[in-house]
Amino acid sequence: MSLKLVETVRVEPKDVCFPPPGDRDLQTGFYRGGYAEHPKWSGWIIELFNRALAFFLILACLPLFVAIGLAVKWKVGGAIFYRGTRMGLGKKPFYMYKFRTLPMGTQRDLGSAMVSEKKLALSPFVRLLRDTRLDELPQLFNILTGDMDFVGPRPMRPEIYEAVCGSIPNFDLRFSVRPGLIGFSQLFTPHSTPKRLRAIIDNRFILIKRKFYWDIFIVFYTGAVLLKAIVVKSSMIFYRCIIQEKILKIYREKRRFERMTPENSSIFFVCPRKEAEGGSIVSRLIDINEAFCKIDTNCGLDNAEFQFYIMRRLKAKNKRGFKRKKAQCVGIIYKEFINEADVLKYSYVIEYKAISPFNNYIIEKYFLRKSII
Repeated sequence: MSLKLVETVRVEPKDVCFPPPGDRDLQTGFYRGGYAEHPKWSGWIIELFNRALAFFLILACLPLFVAIGLAVKWKVGGAIFYRGTRMGLGKKPFYMYKFRTLPMGTQRDLGSAMVSEKKLALSPFVRLLRDTRLDELPQLFNILTGDMDFVGPRPMRPEIYEAVCGSIPNFDLRFSVRPGLIGFSQLFTPHSTPKRLRAIIDNRFILIKRKFYWDIFIVFYTGAVLLKAIVVKSSMIFYRCIIQEKILKIYREKRRFERMTPENSSIFFVCPRKEAEGGSIVSRLIDINEAFCKIDTNCGLDNAEFQFYIMRRLKAKNKRGFKRKKAQCVGIIYKEFINEADVLKYSYVIEYKAISPFNNYIIEKYFLRKSII
């Protein structure tokens, strides 16, 4: 079953033009080039902090390195570590290390394309490594050798830079600082976020004057968030795959993707093909994953392609009221259920696609909750 995207007008995030290095910009409040141009003594302290903390974490995590390495060898097969070329400070190439979570030769096959988890059948173990960023632990050695910092924009594959990123305004600003284990945009956006949007976020942080305590805060706060995610996701996998499936033999996970149940979510059809019972259309989003969503509605749908919006109401931070996040999709009915006793008697499982990369970012960020923060 295939979906055909309809032609739409896509509005990309507005390009941000950053000023050249200099003093504080009175209008924006940013230091122009400040993150790259920190005081000399501050650079020495940050360098010492990066290498000392990396050395300590390597020693402390040795048992974890061994455990993950054995599990990768068992579950994935082949080499334990992945070594790939990345562009660092001043576009200087270096080898970046990760625990290998994809089959051998995947990067060669991808070329300049991005990794799409929708097209890969990933095991629960591999998803755990990728979702919690445990696969990136070997980059502590890159920090120890001085190729990376703890905090900075994520290192870039040369193939992706040439094919996608070279034409993005001010994208090269990231090469004025060392790449980081913890990327600014990586904290707030999912893996599949458009590079243009990630560049805007990275550049805003690069232009803020660097402070030592800011690096410490980001490192330990990110560590605390990821530690919580590791505990929660590991417990879920252990319960489903070991207790329910192996011991009790009452459950077998057949889905490729994990379903999420976003609160305060609704769905709106662009052009409903049938009249709703009772006059007005009422629809509710029940759950969603990367490929399918389940909805309840009082409006019957035809077995044809249709457009719809999914919307989630979120409480605004530090403000009264709510903010709404909306994504436009195109979909077709995969399964249909009818419950005559319910007001929303039509239940549908819909195979969907976002109409643009930016709409896909909205889904993964606010509905699937794939970002770290």
